[in-house]
Amino acid sequence: MEGLPEQLEAHNTGLLITVDEVDVGLDEMVQLAAVYQHFVREGRKVALLMAGIPHHISTLLSNKTASFLRRAQTTELGRIADFEIADALLKTIRENGRSADAEGLEIATQAIGGFPFLMQLVGYRSWNANPESERISLEDFRRGIEMAREELRARILEATYRDLSPEDVRFASAMLQDERESRIADLAARLDRSSAQVAQYRKRLIEAGVIGQRGRGVVAFELPYFREYLIEKHERGEPGWPRAPSLRRHCGHCANRGEGIGYPLAWRCRDAYYTY
Repeated sequence: MEGLPEQLEAHNTGLLITVDEVDVGLDEMVQLAAVYQHFVREGRKVALLMAGIPHHISTLLSNKTASFLRRAQTTELGRIADFEIADALLKTIRENGRSADAEGLEIATQAIGGFPFLMQLVGYRSWNANPESERISLEDFRRGIEMAREELRARILEATYRDLSPEDVRFASAMLQDERESRIADLAARLDRSSAQVAQYRKRLIEAGVIGQRGRGVVAFELPYFREYLIEKHERGEPGWPRAPSLRRHCGHCANRGEGIGYPLAWRCRDAYYTY
């Protein structure tokens, strides 16, 4: 590969290297970054374009060998609007000679939640659920969503969780008490930490793609299904997650009783969580 830039320069052109789905678990990924840095230092006509989920990108940038990439220009896609997700899925299906169940398309769009990576998974799995059929049925979409969630859990959620520090996990756990968005001031009080400490946790979790800013002093979970993933860990009482006493209290929200879980204590009421 070292001789390639010279050959291209002889034709007055350069080299563009593209990488999709950055995976720092591959030794070749770090080697590529080192080779690219070598080309840059030599003043070669070379460019590197990489794409990946926030967790993998931040892990790559934290690698000492690839630290020079921190100076590279970065662009975050963020969440894609639901109507754009639905439009992209339907266009892709129709352009390839198939049709889609309207209800199935709607639940697929909701399950994707604007997450680009999940759009790829849901679309791929739904398409291949029954490839011989001219129509992607509601059941095909449901199977595709289920398989995509399992893959997301194995490839993204578990890896992201493993790389979080105990304090980062406590910060995310404290957010479970809020139905949707969390105020930083409330999280600082729950965690009994200073504003500076909480700001560090918030910064790390945003860089990892776990949470996102929703306004001044307000955050919410950004990574789809990570909230549910944490709740499962609470309920199972896994190491590092003290299981709450099995206390029950009347819930005025829906007149049902909910069971205390996690730490600090909260109870589940339908799809929401409320503090004792």
